[in-house]
Formats: sequence, C-alpha cells, structure tokens
Amino acid sequence: GRRNLFFVFGLAAPLAASIPSITQWAATTGSPLPLYAFYGSTLLMISFYGGLASLMPAYISDLWGLKHVGAIHGRLMTAWSAAAILGPSILAYCRRESYNRACSDLAGKVDPNAFLQTFGAPIERLQELVDAKTVTIARLMDIVPSGTMDPSPLLYDSTLYSCSAMLTVRESVYGL
Repeated sequence: GRRNLFFVFGLAAPLAASIPSITQWAATTGSPLPLYAFYGSTLLMISFYGGLASLMPAYISDLWGLKHVGAIHGRLMTAWSAAAILGPSILAYCRRESYNRACSDLAGKVDPNAFLQTFGAPIERLQELVDAKTVTIARLMDIVPSGTMDPSPLLYDSTLYSCSAMLTVRESVYGL
C-alpha cells in the first residue's frame, strides 16, 4: 500500500549517493553506460519527489485520520517551502567550497613561476584571484603537469552526499 510506496521513494537517498560514483565512472571511461545510469538515476529521483508530493495527503490520512490531514499537510508544506528557500543556498555553499578546494589542489601542482606568468600574481593570492574569477579550473588545467585529472566532474560530490544525507534523515523521520 501507501506505506510501502513511501519507502520506495526512500530509494532517492542511495540514488543521490551513487551519482558521484557514476560521474567518476563517466569521467574515466568513454562508455555511454554511465550517462544512461546518470539519466535514469536523476529521472527516478525527480519522479520520486513528485510522487511523494501526491502521496503525502493520503499517507497522512492513513496515519492520523481525515480530521488532521489539513493541519498536518499545511505544516508539511510550510516546511517544504522553507527547504525550497534554504536548500539551494546550502547546496550552492557546498559546491563553492568544492570549487575552491579543487582550485587549491590544482594550484598546489602548478609551478609558482608558471602561475605568476599566467595570472600576473603570486600563488599566495589564489583565493583572491578565484573570487575575481581570474583563476578558473579550466585555466589552471592549462598549466598543471600533463596527466593531472580535471576535477570539474567531481565538484558536486559533496553536494550530492549532502542531499543523500538529508533524504536519509527525511526517510528516517517519516518512517517512525
């Protein structure tokens, strides 16, 4: 019934956690299979979100009765609205931190003289140059030693792990 379907929607958490591995797989192979796995995973997660929104009033009715559906669902929609406002900010912060960390890691592999010649500033001013968008991952990849892996496909790993953790908490709370 509805309770079982609700727990099927909980599969979004392991799907979100698997996307960084799928992205790594896509970055290291030329196979189209990781792309299909990525499309399938994201399609399922989006479908689960829509399905959860439509299932929730009936599920609330099953748990607490018809009398309380309006009040409980109203509070739930208020919480979802707060999550819609705060969630993107949190995820953007995670991505920004990943980007800064990737730039710092790449800059650590660059010859300081090459950095100075390319960007016109010493490597000690890296964060200032990243903030000004003078230093980007693409521009750093031009001067790192050959064979250095481009970290761009992995920038959203921490973001997706955060999403997975939030989905796991949601599933745990609703499952009580």
